[in-house]
Amino acid sequence: MQVHVNIVAVAVLKELVGIVLVQGREPAEETLKKAVEEHVPILISPSPAFETAGKLSAMLTKGP
Repeated sequence: MQVHVNIVAVAVLKELVGIVLVQGREPAEETLKKAVEEHVPILISPSPAFETAGKLSAMLTKGP
């Protein structure tokens, strides 16, 4: 549920491909600027974390 600039630093450090914010949380302007600089996409889901994780899991495990 973090939305401040540190989420971008952690994503870069862990070599993550992006950040998903849940419950419609909007990142701070400073966070958006840092994400652009570091080429880290930020996605926003209106759903809670549990539902978002379930939807992502279902999308990733679906066959062609």
